[in-house]
Amino acid sequence: MGYIIAIHNQKGGTGKSTTATSLAVLLGLLQRDVVLIDSDAQGNATDAMGFRSRRVNGGRGYAEFLQNKRNGRTIVQRKVQRSGMVGSIGVLSASKEKLLSLEAQLQHPMLSMNTNAVADKLTELADQKDYVIIDTAPGVTHLSVAALKAADVVIAPVVPTAWAFEGVQEVHNTLMAVRDSEVPVWPVMVMASRNKASRKTYSSLKEKYDGDVFDQIIRRSGSVEGYESKGKTLLQVRSTSTAAQDYVAFAQEFLSRMEEEEA
Repeated sequence: MGYIIAIHNQKGGTGKSTTATSLAVLLGLLQRDVVLIDSDAQGNATDAMGFRSRRVNGGRGYAEFLQNKRNGRTIVQRKVQRSGMVGSIGVLSASKEKLLSLEAQLQHPMLSMNTNAVADKLTELADQKDYVIIDTAPGVTHLSVAALKAADVVIAPVVPTAWAFEGVQEVHNTLMAVRDSEVPVWPVMVMASRNKASRKTYSSLKEKYDGDVFDQIIRRSGSVEGYESKGKTLLQVRSTSTAAQDYVAFAQEFLSRMEEEEA
């Protein structure tokens, strides 16, 4: 049985897609069986993994995976493979039109497709993988709620601003509203600089959330911005950049934390 990791912050521009794609790629390189899900209609993770045409023109992806009623280990594996593979990583990509249509269906109380049904599908997928990494949309969408309902761990990327605390608190509040059981929320500070604002934000996060906050900080690296438009991940564009190396250390810390959760 694997783990579902939701990358979530209700605020936009916090590095969710970069964190999701970087973690998925690094776990794949470490021989973990990984599926990356893009549940955000903006499709940044989809673009970074090289599936921009599917975001724009449609095609097999996350929406089709959820709407297919056939189950079973072989069928689920085949659905992931047909959706797309990047090396050993399965990718359930985002089609803007199809995800927005699915969101509309999830709002209808009379349909069988609801957030609980989506969460069940995610759990079924995780039963066959080591990790299911979900890049969620900003705000509170039905697909994001489903991801939070299914998640074993929530990673909350935050940027060093006055709104960092508000973002993490919103994640906690949403979790309390949509599920009964507790789930770890691990903030990670991204796009940090060597300035007073970054140091103050990190210090305040550690003071409030203590051991939940990742020790590893992802530092800003302007030379790699806009990598998604190239159809490549941050690690492919500049593997030696500061941010890429920070994500390597972040992935190692993540695995150490997961080992502690299992113990």
